[in-house]
Amino acid sequence: MPVHELLGAGGAIAAAVDGFRPRSQQQEMAARIEGFLNTACDAGSPQRTLVCEAGTGTGKTFAYLTPILAAGKRAIISTATKPLQAQLTLDDIPRIARALNTHPRVALLKGRSNYLCHQRLERALAEPNLSREMRAQIHRVNTWLPHTADGDLSTLPGLPEHSPVWPMVTSSVENCLGGSCPQFERCFAAKARSEALNAEVVVVNHHLLVSDLTLRHDGFGELLPDADVVLVDEAHALVEVLRQSLGFQLSTRQLRELSRDTQRALRAETDHADHLDPLLIQLADQTDRLEHALQRASGGARGFAGEADDAGAVAEMHALERLCDALAEGLAEHREDGPEVASVVRRFADLRIRFEAFLNDAAGDALIRWVETTRTGILLRATPNNIAEAFQARMAMLDVPWVFTSATLTVRGRFDHFCETLGLLAAETEAWDSPFDYASRAMLYLPETDLEPRDGGFVPFVSDVAESIIRLIGGRTFVLFTSHAALNQVAERLKKRVPWPLFVQGQAPREQLIRGFIEAGDGVLLGSASFWEGVDVRGPALSAVVIDKLPFPRPDDPIRSARAQLLREAGRDPFREDQLPSAVLSLKQGVGRLIRDVEDSGVVAVCDPRLASRSYGRTFIESLPAMQRTRNFKDVEAFWQGLNR
Repeated sequence: MPVHELLGAGGAIAAAVDGFRPRSQQQEMAARIEGFLNTACDAGSPQRTLVCEAGTGTGKTFAYLTPILAAGKRAIISTATKPLQAQLTLDDIPRIARALNTHPRVALLKGRSNYLCHQRLERALAEPNLSREMRAQIHRVNTWLPHTADGDLSTLPGLPEHSPVWPMVTSSVENCLGGSCPQFERCFAAKARSEALNAEVVVVNHHLLVSDLTLRHDGFGELLPDADVVLVDEAHALVEVLRQSLGFQLSTRQLRELSRDTQRALRAETDHADHLDPLLIQLADQTDRLEHALQRASGGARGFAGEADDAGAVAEMHALERLCDALAEGLAEHREDGPEVASVVRRFADLRIRFEAFLNDAAGDALIRWVETTRTGILLRATPNNIAEAFQARMAMLDVPWVFTSATLTVRGRFDHFCETLGLLAAETEAWDSPFDYASRAMLYLPETDLEPRDGGFVPFVSDVAESIIRLIGGRTFVLFTSHAALNQVAERLKKRVPWPLFVQGQAPREQLIRGFIEAGDGVLLGSASFWEGVDVRGPALSAVVIDKLPFPRPDDPIRSARAQLLREAGRDPFREDQLPSAVLSLKQGVGRLIRDVEDSGVVAVCDPRLASRSYGRTFIESLPAMQRTRNFKDVEAFWQGLNR
């Protein structure tokens, strides 16, 4: 049976899935993917890439899973987040498989840093210098160990997401001992990978997909099995993952972790290495010196131009290079004492190479280098200037059809920006509008003001707009920001002025805030970048979204700056061709928080006057769903009253 019939009113999916509603857009998308796979899976097919935008409510997950499962294709499905991985693996795939009476082997695979490492837990339990809180958390992990089948630490209640215990009891690419580990037979990460290699459908996230492609590209093997098709869901998020993951990084946190791991390895595997203690003390001091040299009051990320940018920091890096060399050489004589000492020898050598590469001016424009201040220290990063070229080289490592899909890929109905960014210049493309009735159930409010976003009175103006919407709606509002500073200012004002419960980013973990907002039923949630997408609140608990400013990329972002320079050198306009399209896609994500189901309705307020006053505002408006639009708050009141008659 063709997939559009399977997803129809009398099809197998409707018969097996409670509450299923046939949608013409979903059926069309499924048929498009089915037809693409029928031809693209032929190795001789000239067209091997399909890019699909499916508006909110299309049901794109069922639209791509149904043709893949119905045809029995071996598939790698990559999503943006771990919750989406879980939803696919535990809910969506089993429901469709039951409806189709198929029984594919399905595996969920995460990066190794998500799985408990027996060897590192054993070392952490023996660690003498721990705070009482950290020791309690490690013992909680140890108590949980006999009761877990897969070792996924995200399922352990009471272990904070950013606890320093995580890197102590999990492994990474740098510190994993692999087959030489004494606990390898019990390794949760190895078990998960083995299950994935034998599965017909493997669900991963974008970071793991890029890691696999890079391993294949560099000739170091692979993490994922061969497949008939790669499906990239939430494909808009892949761009940022590529910018983060291609190239290499090193950090002061890595140096400190390596120092601790070295001390543990020497204690566990040798008793005659005291002569290395002075070098380890020097490493700690030199790490502090580098951190101090690179820290700037502004924080965040900034480009790095070597000697021309910061001669003092370069000198500290060269000193760390020499220390890594000395420690690798001093530890080498103990390499045969055990696998952990051998591992830290390799890691010191690898860090020395990374320092050398980061400081190498010969790379020229091929690499973008930057420094980032993080919660755990200083991060040095280098990434290819041309991610399209780098990604295409990696895509070639999986010579299969690729399908990219998301609700936000087009700008004014065109895929140019997304496809050019990833080098998908010959891809087939198609888009389907949302089936939701935005025209009668949503209003876009553009409040009038003479203030510009850079003016001192703009944040109080945003607060006033948010307050008026919150009072009209009775809470039930997301207020989304482009900066933490504005978020905190508005939060302080609203605490004093509205009676509804406030859920403010930074005061609790993200998922806890969302859960509290939903349970409250009349809450107000204030969030920045991480709340603009991937948050799915259905029903009347969310009836308004207020956005402070158009989400243009920061002008000092080092990757954007380098991209802008390349475009200018090519005689092109960085604003029109890069910054504007990126902002449009981000705004589409933020606006998309409002209508998540067919019965949803409400108001979106965008406080930024440039949406109405600048010529480029039309690009934003024409990229959003077609809804009623006003600059008069009385129209908003009338619209809301009409919805609630």
